[in-house]
Amino acid sequence: MLKNRLCLGAILIMLLACKQSPEIQKIPETKTAAEVEVVGGWIETIKNQFAPDKRVALFDISAKMNDEKLVLSGDTNLLKAYNALVEKLNDNTWIDSIQLLPSNDFKGKPYGLINISTCNIRAEPRHSSELSTQAILGTPIKVYKQQGGWFYIQTPDGYLGWLNEGTFIMLTEEDFNIYKLKEKSIFIADMGRVFEQSSLKGNTIRDLSLGNIFVPIKKTGKSIQVSLPDGQSGYVPADQLISWDEWINRVNSTREEILSTAKSLLGRPYLWGGTSSKGMDCSGFTKTVFFAHHMILPRDASQQVNVGELITTDINELMKVNPGDLLFFGRKEKDRERVTHVGIYLGKDRMIHSGDGRVQIQSLNPEHSDYIAKRRNSFLSARDMLTNSSKNGVIRVSESPWYQ
Repeated sequence: MLKNRLCLGAILIMLLACKQSPEIQKIPETKTAAEVEVVGGWIETIKNQFAPDKRVALFDISAKMNDEKLVLSGDTNLLKAYNALVEKLNDNTWIDSIQLLPSNDFKGKPYGLINISTCNIRAEPRHSSELSTQAILGTPIKVYKQQGGWFYIQTPDGYLGWLNEGTFIMLTEEDFNIYKLKEKSIFIADMGRVFEQSSLKGNTIRDLSLGNIFVPIKKTGKSIQVSLPDGQSGYVPADQLISWDEWINRVNSTREEILSTAKSLLGRPYLWGGTSSKGMDCSGFTKTVFFAHHMILPRDASQQVNVGELITTDINELMKVNPGDLLFFGRKEKDRERVTHVGIYLGKDRMIHSGDGRVQIQSLNPEHSDYIAKRRNSFLSARDMLTNSSKNGVIRVSESPWYQ
């Protein structure tokens, strides 16, 4: 009888163990492949919670067995995600080979400033890798780790990627905070140059693109002497600069001003990954235009569609859309939409966008000579980025901790 009771008790214990949720499951005493699978599930759950979009958050952690010891390795820039994983592991024995970014190799310099007019940020640390985005002169960045002559960085819109050395300078947190307090000016022409001489003649120190940021030194005739991030100085035409305070303190840019900036870029080449006035992809175009009016949009069209206020999802309701609103295009896939393109509405059924080779104006009306059927047929939605901006996911530069 006693033997039967012991057997029954053992069976009940086994059944209860089988019902235990993976969310609260302990690491078994014996180190097995099953253990790695359990921990891998925890890692995936935490990644989905804290870093669902790898473009703006890094949580690249893996688990493996090494001499019957559980080893976790990889890196992340998310302290909360790391802590959630440590809590999940509880008091079980494991080897922590996870690197919390930024790396300690930078000797207290986890920040940077872009030092050229437009720099290329790539998906992998090599020149042949895909151009994923760009950053412009004066843009603050966070520097996370280094691989050879490449640095893994993050831009103010949250985008992550690899930047090669020579394109930026590194700063301590103290120096970065001092820089944010300095008087600054922003370049408002679509392109230009920094000259060695106040006469605006002679050699060029830097070429320039729309939105480049400087520290002004003094006004000299028709030019302003400016300081570049690396300490070099030169001269820029005074009528091509506006003071930082005047720029960010504008309550609202008018829709007409936004359209004027967009039209100034007509004819610029389409460039996959481009986000400057020299060349841009579709979302790089909208991002560049709105940044010129002190608003930070997310990098990609599939991210931009998640901010602003929805106006309509019906192509036949363009009469509800105001000039300056964004139009999104793509296709519907089962229970979700795949956004692949974005443009700025001009009114009268026309939009300006970077697509089909260049920035151009095209129509969504079949009766117009510049009608483009593939855009009308792939229309998904129109969204207002200006009404209640800073409350609808659009970040104003004046409210961004990266700049203020």
